[in-house]
Amino acid sequence: MKNLLLILLCLPLIGFGQTSEEYINRGYAAYELDNFEKAIDDYTQAIKIDPDAAAAYEGRGDAYFYLDKYEESIDDYTQAIKIDPDNADSYSFRGDAYFYLDKYEESIDDYTQAIKIDPDDAFPYNGRGDVYYFLDVYDLAIDDYTQAIKIDPDNAYSYTSRGAAYASLDKYEESIDDYTQAIKIDPDDADSYMNRGVVKENAGLKYCRDYKKGCDLGQEECCKWYNDQCK
Repeated sequence: MKNLLLILLCLPLIGFGQTSEEYINRGYAAYELDNFEKAIDDYTQAIKIDPDAAAAYEGRGDAYFYLDKYEESIDDYTQAIKIDPDNADSYSFRGDAYFYLDKYEESIDDYTQAIKIDPDDAFPYNGRGDVYYFLDVYDLAIDDYTQAIKIDPDNAYSYTSRGAAYASLDKYEESIDDYTQAIKIDPDDADSYMNRGVVKENAGLKYCRDYKKGCDLGQEECCKWYNDQCK
């Protein structure tokens, strides 16, 4: 009887024990609900249980990133990379964080490393393209966006980004073509209509229809431009 009582007392303890993986899953669920503080708590608990859980560091880094805590984010991605140096995502995400801290060389290095590890992932090409675009190195930005498009031709972001780079080089025809393709992929993106309208205006082409469509989709700047210039 005494042994049976001891077993019954132990059952709740066994039932409530959680593994590092379970905390990681809970952290991911909280992250998906934009509950970043809760996600950080769960990932931290996972790390306490298993200090070599690279996924927990990466997940916590993601949560810190969306709280604009970029230094903490970089620390966690760096730890994830130490544990799992062949994970391209950790390099890509750390590249994002470096970019927001204006550390462009480090950002480019991380995206480049991610590409070496997984050359079939469009994300780091887009990320590195964004850095080059921000640095006004438009030719290299276009090269990266083009590679991203080859890998993932259904990603509207790559087309809009390359369209912006072409426009910065006054290559209006190519820019318009890219915004048009982005609109085919995502016909409800008001910004693509607005940006295509701007390029058309700069190129001396008719642009009012794009501003009108952007306005209809809720882009207030398009409404202002349409009312000022097209009525």
